[in-house]
Amino acid sequence: MKSLYYRSEKISPVSLMALAVASIVVVVVVQTFPTRVSDDRREQMLAASQLTEEAFEEIRTHRQELGIRVNHGHDPWASGMLGPSMSLVTSLPGHLDAKQTSVNPNFAAVAVHYLLESGARPGDRVAIGCTGSFPALNIAVLAAAETLNMETFLISSAASSQFGANHPEQMWPMMEKRLVDSGVLASSSLAVSRGGFRDNAIGMTANARRLLDEAIARGERPVMDCTGLEQSIGDRLRLLTNAGGTIEEFAAYVNVGGGSASVGGTQGND
Repeated sequence: MKSLYYRSEKISPVSLMALAVASIVVVVVVQTFPTRVSDDRREQMLAASQLTEEAFEEIRTHRQELGIRVNHGHDPWASGMLGPSMSLVTSLPGHLDAKQTSVNPNFAAVAVHYLLESGARPGDRVAIGCTGSFPALNIAVLAAAETLNMETFLISSAASSQFGANHPEQMWPMMEKRLVDSGVLASSSLAVSRGGFRDNAIGMTANARRLLDEAIARGERPVMDCTGLEQSIGDRLRLLTNAGGTIEEFAAYVNVGGGSASVGGTQGND
């Protein structure tokens, strides 16, 4: 479930293939698994999808309250889950088709399937790393884990690639807070990094870094002020072990988006 990074002048064949595979997975799960999974699994998948749709509706309402207009060219369903093509807090290029594909509550059913197939079970501890790039998938994974009554330990980052949670007034930390405050979801980040290059917005303007810090503060979560990728990885491991026990006690780690600390930087991702 990691995001794909693109060069603005060229979309790599590997990225196109990964997007095609992700789309096929959704079709296969939605059309095939209902006839093959147990009744309990089917109910869990349905419940997670419904919770995801409820969360989408809450974010849509939040967007309307903020007076943020929907770009119907980018977001023809007016889902409210897609951001602008460019903003001060946009960290990298992104592919609109991938972001549009992500706005499907059935991805929560996919997440339920893979969490259970990984061996994770209700009551288990699950670590989740996410960015602002795919807010719809962030929600789907959280909804899946919560539907399965798993104990989530979330660490997120604020910056986003194009068409994600990259509107300065509605970034992922604020989305997360809205979902928790409204009671739709229960998971809050242990801490939030700035995101972007080296997980610390390297290369972004001073104004952009200020907006990232303000978003984290408005989300009321601690900021991870790391100086580089190695420190970011170490800080995340310490946060997880301090909150949830040894790494071996976690049943799974789920990465959503292309956070440097989760995927090891951008080298080779384009």
